[in-house]
This record gives sequence, structure tokens and C-alpha cells, in this order.
Amino acid sequence: RKWRLAAVDTLLGGVSADVVDSAVGGLTHAIATTTTAGGLEHVMHNSGALFGNLGQESLPQAAAAAAATAASSSSLLVSFADQGQNLAGILFQASLLPYVIFLYFLSRDAVEAPALVKFGFAYLLLFVGATIPTGLISKGTWGVSLADCDWLHGGAEFLLTVTNVLLVLGFRDGVRGKEASTQSVLLPLVVAGVSFAGVVALITQGIPMLHLEAHSPLLGGVGALPASLLAGAPTEPENALSVPTWAVHFSSVGEFVVAMGLAVKYAARTGNPKWRGLAVAMLPSHASGVCACAYHLFYNDPDLKWLVATQAGLTALGNCCLAVAAYRLATSTGWTWSDVLPGGGSGEDVEKTTAPPPTGSEEALAVQPDAVLFAELLAFAIGGAYLTKYGSLAALDFLTSAPAPAALLLVAGIPVAVGAAVVLDPAAEDSDASPAGSS
Repeated sequence: RKWRLAAVDTLLGGVSADVVDSAVGGLTHAIATTTTAGGLEHVMHNSGALFGNLGQESLPQAAAAAAATAASSSSLLVSFADQGQNLAGILFQASLLPYVIFLYFLSRDAVEAPALVKFGFAYLLLFVGATIPTGLISKGTWGVSLADCDWLHGGAEFLLTVTNVLLVLGFRDGVRGKEASTQSVLLPLVVAGVSFAGVVALITQGIPMLHLEAHSPLLGGVGALPASLLAGAPTEPENALSVPTWAVHFSSVGEFVVAMGLAVKYAARTGNPKWRGLAVAMLPSHASGVCACAYHLFYNDPDLKWLVATQAGLTALGNCCLAVAAYRLATSTGWTWSDVLPGGGSGEDVEKTTAPPPTGSEEALAVQPDAVLFAELLAFAIGGAYLTKYGSLAALDFLTSAPAPAALLLVAGIPVAVGAAVVLDPAAEDSDASPAGSS
């Protein structure tokens, strides 16, 4: 009996009331409806322990402590259940199905998606999965959201960076016309596997072995400027992102934009303009990432919580757009609805026709050497991290005042600029207009 009660106590101690950052709102609602009895056992267990020590404590003290424990558990369960019905939680949950549909269509052989592109988009599910335990740990252990727990936040976000690196590598190989080979794919797969193992180790051992706290910085805050250089500067809030976590965010956003541009070039390389449609479909997902960064820029101010709901909505919209874009790719290569039936359809059973010629010039399809591109991405990530973290100190009063118009301008302006510069460039328009590139 005692060990069962202790197990319930341990489990409830790790339950999160905030799943906005972990995209499991619907799941928490379902779990919460089944844990009320466990919550009562939790209260009884702690109350029993308190009243068992009446020889050392007075009755009023013990009663007050028991009441506080009961109130805490009750608050936990109420907020836990409430998160299952908030808008962000519902939207995050709803975004999963269209993403799975997207992966289904993208995986069709006739679509000719580069191997690392297919793997990269599937790898994103590991990032989504990682936000679940990290969100539970941050809220259950310290009562803060995942966005406010730097080391867990940055650790999970690193998997998104790995995802986008895989997309960049895959599309670059496709634009170059390189066939996937064991050698070209093996190293990225190994790095992706090691990265996932490292994040799992951080999540599981960060508290027991490294003794990390709620606001411990990722990687010990490596790269932070010494206090002597910041003498006289205002003190940023304790939930401010560290240099490594900001670098991870800038890296993932930058890589995703590069992947969008390469998808446009891949449309020209393959002569299939539907790939450009995929690049357009990636814009809402990019806007979702901008929402997250804007929220962090304003120190996750509760008055800007609408940014989280907006991020969730853009994620759901983006996944729906990706599903439609991948469906258009599949149907353009012969897929039919009868292909979902065993032995039915003709999509991948039909002999593949000769691919149309590239619709862009070799100069337009040229890509930078890998070393140059990734040096630029690294410079963008590190430079953006330092500029944002320490440049924010000069505008701290403004950023902590939760200026909604400024946040809205960032969320709307950056994706529009990226769409105009990367996805809707004149070269892409010319390619679509050519006979070989027509639908």
C-alpha cells in the first residue's frame, strides 16, 4: 500500500498544468479526467504523513500544512484539466493528423522527394514528442512553462534545428541532381541519431545528475558576456533565453527559410512546379516559428499569450497546407485515391514517364558550397543570438511592456518579407511560366 501511494505521489508531482508549449492539450484533458482519484490519494498520503508526526508538530500546524497540500493538488488538477480545452492545446493536437497525411503523400516514390527531405520531415515528430516530457518536467517540478525553462526549452528546440539541417541537405542534393547514396545519407542519419540520444540524456539526467534548476541556462550559458562588460546595464528577467537557446532558435528559423528557397529551385530542377507549391505551403510554418521567437523576445509576457495561440493556429494551418501541397505533388505523378487500397490504383504501378527537363538555367540552379552555406547559417545564428540577447537590454523597458502592436508587426512582417524574397522570386515565376514547367 505504501509503495503504491508513493508511486502516485511521484507521478502527480510530475504532472504538468501547462501543455501549450508541448502541444498535448487534448491528451492532458483525457488524462485529467482519470486522475482525480489519484489526486485524492496524493492528498491523503501527504496528510497522513503530516498527522503521523503529531508528536513533533501541533495540531493546527499539521492541519494547515495538510490544507495547503490539498489546495495545491486541487489547483494542479483543475488547471491540468483546463489545458485540455484551451485554444492552443486544441490547435496543436489538431495539427498532427494533417502532418501525418503530408508525410504519407510525400513518401510516395513517384513524388521523388529527396531521401533526406523525407527523413527530415519525419524527424520533426521527434521534436514534437520531446516537447511532451520537457513540458511535464518544467511545470510539474518548478511550476513554470517550457518556454521559461531554458535548458529544457533549448534542448527540445535543438531537434527542430536538426530537422531543418536535414531538409537543407536533402534539397541541396536534389537541386544538384545527386542521387541518394549510402555515403551521402549515412553521416546525417548518424548525426541525427546522436543528437536525439543527447537530448534524451539531457531530459532524463538534467535534474538527477546535473542538478539543473528551472532557469539554468542551456549548456551552462556558454558564450554569455562577462558581468564586467555589462556593468550598469539593466538586469533582464530570469526567464530570458540564454545565448545557446537563442542561437538554436535563429538557426532553426534560418535553415527553414533556406530550405524553402531550395524547394523553389528543386521545382525548377525537376520541372515540376508543384514543388514550388510546397515552398509556399511552408510559409505558415515559418510564421509559426516567428511567433515563438517574438514571444521569447518579449520575455514570454503573459499579456502576449495570444502569440502562443497564434503559433498553434499557424502550425495547424501550415500542416494543412503541407498536406495539400504533398497531395498535389502525388497526383501530379500519377497517384489516385484507389492507391490507398491494397493492390489498387495505378499511381506507383504505372511505368514512370521521362521527367521533364529543368526549367531554370544552370546559373539559377547553382548552390553555394556546403562549407560556405553552413558558415553563413552559423554566423546568422550566433550573431542573431548575441544581438537579440544583449541588444534587448537597451530596450528592456519597451520589451517588458508587452507592446502588442510591435509583436503583431514582427509576426506579420517577417513572413511576408520572406515569402516575397524567397518563395515569390522572379526566377521562380519565369520557371512556372515556361511550357515545361506548366501544370
